[in-house]
Formats: sequence, structure tokens, C-alpha cells
Amino acid sequence: MAGLSACAAAPDRYPSLAIRDVERVEGRFTPAPAAEPPAPPSPQQVQTLAQLREQARTAHARFLAAAPGAQRLITAARGSSDTSNIFIEAQVALSALESLRSETAIALGEADSLYIVAATEGRVNEPLEQTRAIIVDLVADEDTALAALRGQIGR
Repeated sequence: MAGLSACAAAPDRYPSLAIRDVERVEGRFTPAPAAEPPAPPSPQQVQTLAQLREQARTAHARFLAAAPGAQRLITAARGSSDTSNIFIEAQVALSALESLRSETAIALGEADSLYIVAATEGRVNEPLEQTRAIIVDLVADEDTALAALRGQIGR
């Protein structure tokens, strides 16, 4: 009961909750100046981006070369027991494809790191965005292929 008696105190002991003069919004707001366009990429960045694109394309080519073999094994393994040799070979082929996908993803991770640094410093440029978009598309293609193969093997 002692806690409730505090609520019954005289209302003039506490400050008003009404808006005070200092809390009223006044003045004028001016828009921020337009951001300057990002500087063109440095020769070093151009070279780094070219290397990342090549790394991703090479890994993607290896993925595409290995995919038909994995597809054949997975097709042959349908309906077989989880302990059969063909099923195990299909699983190994699928794992090998996932490893190849991770090589492409490494290039994406490096491109993402460059993008994050550039974004925090306000230096994102078109070549960086294009390189990242190319690698994102390659990884997405590999993810789609892997999802289809996983669906066929039932895992």
C-alpha cells in the first residue's frame, strides 16, 4: 500500500509534461550539398577487379565442366540405397561441385570486401559494381545448378 500512496501526491509537486519552448522546432533546414561523383578506379583497382573476374570465371568454367559428370552419377544413383557405391560416388561428385562453387564464392567475398570499403569511404564506382554483379550472377547460376542436383538425389 505504501507504493500506491506516492500516486496520490499533490500534482503541483511534479513538472508538467507539456512541450516547453526549447522543445519546439524552429529554424530552417538547408539540403546537404550534392555528393561528388566517385573518382575513377585506380590502375591498381582496375587490375584487382580484372583478376577477380578472371578468378571467378575460371572457377565457374571448372564448375560447368564438372557438372555433367555429377549429373550422370546422380541420375544413375536414383533409387539406389544410401550405402551403394553409385550413391556414394554421386555424393562425392556433388561435394566436388560444392567445393568448386566455393572457389567462385571466394572471388565474390573479395569483391564484397572491396565494395564495403569503397561504400564506407564513398568511393563506389561503376567498374566495382559491374565486377561484383558479374560474380554474383556466376555464384547464383552455380547455386541454382546445385539446388537442382540436390533435389534429384533427394538430399
